[in-house]
Amino acid sequence: MSQKAYVQKVLPAWGESPANASNVLDDEAFDHYVSVVGMLNWLAVKTRPDIRFAVTGLQHRLANPTFDDLHAMQHVIEYLRHQPDIGIVLGSTDELRFHAYIDASHADWEDSKSTEGSIWYLAGSPVMWTTKKQTITANSTTVAEWCALDQPARDAMWLCKIARSFMLPEQRPIEIYTDNINSPLLLAKKGR
Repeated sequence: MSQKAYVQKVLPAWGESPANASNVLDDEAFDHYVSVVGMLNWLAVKTRPDIRFAVTGLQHRLANPTFDDLHAMQHVIEYLRHQPDIGIVLGSTDELRFHAYIDASHADWEDSKSTEGSIWYLAGSPVMWTTKKQTITANSTTVAEWCALDQPARDAMWLCKIARSFMLPEQRPIEIYTDNINSPLLLAKKGR
């Protein structure tokens, strides 16, 4: 499932970012940025989890974008120009099990907030994904990763209800993978 036709249709409309000696956008460049980021978001939310992180960063700059942001947007457009047909392959395995991968980048925003992302799979296919700026200021990578586990844990409970409504076999436990060794250790310690 891909949106190759959509990507190829709108690529010419995205065009090149206007050049300017200053880093302040005029009204035309601002409107261009807002419009293209909206179209990129449509792709990122529907069938392109591969661009979700980059688009989230562009969205956070919607109120006051600069030419650096336009340049970053052009990188996403160039990626799509060379990879228009990436999409979601449904049912790549027969195993009807949910599992998730999560990650966090510690203090990667100017205000020292972290970014978290998660992607849920069912039968080997991505079914839900998100990237967002954390609302708290984590004092370490471990804390950022631990906080990133919160929403996927809530999602797991919701997905169990969805699975029951489709009469899928009950799945216990639902696996959530993280790349931070300290997060699972802290969670295990909390449970004692």
